[in-house]
Amino acid sequence: MEDFIIKKIFSFAEWLEVRFMKTLDHVIVARDENYINDEVLLEFRVIHDKTLKILNGYIAYLKRSKLEV
Repeated sequence: MEDFIIKKIFSFAEWLEVRFMKTLDHVIVARDENYINDEVLLEFRVIHDKTLKILNGYIAYLKRSKLEV
């Protein structure tokens, strides 16, 4: 049962990573279309990069957990 749960969480985390990258693409397009300025894009990128590092760390943790099960 625990293995099943780890696999589900791992799948969700990978799905989330893809969606998170798409969000960055949307913000870049918003900048290209002048909906936001460079300052807002920079602020978003800082938050995005920090959050992505946390998410990737969690995915790495899940991979290690998956190998141990």
